[in-house]
Amino acid sequence: MDKKGLPLQDAKWYALRTLPRGEKMVLKRLEMEGVRCMLPMAEIRRRWSDRVKMSPIPLVSSLVFVHCTPLRLKALLATKGVCGVRSDHSGEPIEVEQQSIDAIEEFSRYARGSFLASEGDIDRAMEIPWKRRCSQVVDVDRRYSYLYVRELDLMLCIDRN
Repeated sequence: MDKKGLPLQDAKWYALRTLPRGEKMVLKRLEMEGVRCMLPMAEIRRRWSDRVKMSPIPLVSSLVFVHCTPLRLKALLATKGVCGVRSDHSGEPIEVEQQSIDAIEEFSRYARGSFLASEGDIDRAMEIPWKRRCSQVVDVDRRYSYLYVRELDLMLCIDRN
């Protein structure tokens, strides 16, 4: 049972889409409602022309992961800052496997102190044949590490230099 007394045996992980840069606000609102949720964050290095600084940022922009029943998911769509739920081509919400959630959490710990990779690095990673493997951190070389989440067709990439 969750905090509202709803049974959780039918609960699955889903990815809610948020307003741009609204992830932390949505996370706070969901937590106040007693929803089990996750926002993968990492202390990422950011480079400016005159300095490098550590900044806590969401690893996946505009997504907050929630663990709830399908009925509760529909109610969560009314939360301020939520734009919708990641869905498949037929409009059905995509269920994110627990293995993928665990891999995202592991990647957020692994990414600490790294740089987020550029769009070009991510584009090159999408062409790599191992992409089809399910949700695991892969070191392609000594510089880049990738995580591909199959259900969401989501690629995360960090530059460890």
